[in-house]
Amino acid sequence: MSDKQDGLLRFECPSGHRLKANPRHAGRAVCCPACGGKTTVPTPDVKDESFSASAVVRLLEESKSSSSVLRRRDLESQQRAQEIAQLKTACPRCHELIASSSRICPHCKLYLAAPDQTRLGSMFRRAFG
Repeated sequence: MSDKQDGLLRFECPSGHRLKANPRHAGRAVCCPACGGKTTVPTPDVKDESFSASAVVRLLEESKSSSSVLRRRDLESQQRAQEIAQLKTACPRCHELIASSSRICPHCKLYLAAPDQTRLGSMFRRAFG
């Protein structure tokens, strides 16, 4: 393991003592100054950042397909929202067609509760009139 702050390799001896060494000593056998235990300085972690052309093409195709899926989902959800907004229902008081998402009738100003409560209210009015 390497520490990017000072460029030194950090590792432990077999007894668990923490050691550090310059990367140029990687692969060399060393003795722990605390216990004398022998260990090897590890090689620095090197990330391979080279990509083949086919890997780059594959990554680009994956990103294009995922973005098109997201765009299609956004479009579908927008269409559903528009369909829901276009749904009409009759106002229980004036019987004018209004958007089903309305909570107040724009014609007679009747307060419309949630759908379940509206049904309960109309049943109550019919029963007790």
